[in-house]
Amino acid sequence: MVILCLSVLALFTLPPPLPDTDSFHTFPDAYLRAQSEAIRKADYAVCYSEDGSVPDITFNEKGNVNKAMTLHFEKHRTSVIIELGGGRLVFR
Repeated sequence: MVILCLSVLALFTLPPPLPDTDSFHTFPDAYLRAQSEAIRKADYAVCYSEDGSVPDITFNEKGNVNKAMTLHFEKHRTSVIIELGGGRLVFR
């Protein structure tokens, strides 16, 4: 009964967690969206960063990236490697 009361109290008093919208969390979605769009349209597509922290990435009509690169996200201590060919993302 005590746990139930504490749960209900916490539900109404604690603020809901806000989604993290920095470039580290939004980049993979935007990347895959642009890659899928290039394949769907069979035309070039560009992945743009909303805040300008990630360089623009261009895909050809087959969804391949034009340039391999490594992106460093210091805040999260993570690097994202974009490989040539299929444009696979590797998180390290």
